[in-house]
Amino acid sequence: MVIVIVVNLFGDVSLENLVKSMSRIKTIPQPTYMVLSWSNPPSNAFTMIHSLEERLADRFPITYLPLPKMGSGKQRDLTLKIVLRKFANARYIVYIEDDVVIEEDDWLARLLRVIEKLPQKVATLSLEPGARLCTDFVVTRIATDKELYVGLTGGSGVYITRLSALRELVRLCLGTYSSFMYFHWEDMEFVIKLWLRGYVTVSYRGIKLTHFGRTSQQKPLYRGYTEYLGPVIAVLVNVPSRFLVIGLPLRALRDFVKSMTRNEIALLLRAYFFVLRNLKHIMVHRFFRFKKYRAQSVFAKILCNRIK
Repeated sequence: MVIVIVVNLFGDVSLENLVKSMSRIKTIPQPTYMVLSWSNPPSNAFTMIHSLEERLADRFPITYLPLPKMGSGKQRDLTLKIVLRKFANARYIVYIEDDVVIEEDDWLARLLRVIEKLPQKVATLSLEPGARLCTDFVVTRIATDKELYVGLTGGSGVYITRLSALRELVRLCLGTYSSFMYFHWEDMEFVIKLWLRGYVTVSYRGIKLTHFGRTSQQKPLYRGYTEYLGPVIAVLVNVPSRFLVIGLPLRALRDFVKSMTRNEIALLLRAYFFVLRNLKHIMVHRFFRFKKYRAQSVFAKILCNRIK
């Protein structure tokens, strides 16, 4: 069983959190590889990676991917496509962000045990609770385990994905992540693609971690703005028309209540004004996206995602 740990890095960052998380792994499935995808890396990146290999006692063969400065969605999509080509026999990708510290020993083995017990329709297992689009009708607690939740999206700090599901998206020319989306909401669009193909995302709260949210701390206003903007674009681009009629007003109502309680009405208006100003481009994107979906008979019948 080939496992690939993927770490996406952006600019001048520290690898200390990654060292702490990786050092917690006691049982290493063989073979397990690590891919460091580094967008706009610093001049001392090679030295930092060599130090990382020494501190981890060379337990993970590391593939270094230096990339030019690019958006998060574009970087993730490019990285996953490279991984799919380079590790053709891999079964799982474990994604971890550089601002996450996993606080429990042998977390990788536990993560693998959980996803191995779940049905194949569970494409992604996240260690964080995720966002929900519009309503909670696709969110159901699994009755057999209070630590498992079925959701439309999981948190993006740490998750494991079946490569078979990624290969299907690539084969259908749907791609994985999209550079069209804004900020961290490419995670939401990625999981929506899996959801529309009949897959399920599960959040598992059985492993403790700390997600510092480096970008949220550096740009809190911009993060708040994209928390309104991203989901609306994701709904308009991906959601079927029969759900859009109900889902979009509910999304708008939810955003309005949220903005009033947080005193963020200006951010809300700015986000929705952006959508209105660019509605033509968004709907053109939706047209071509749905054309691809229909061409592959993706929309048969979208049901609530439940693990029976």
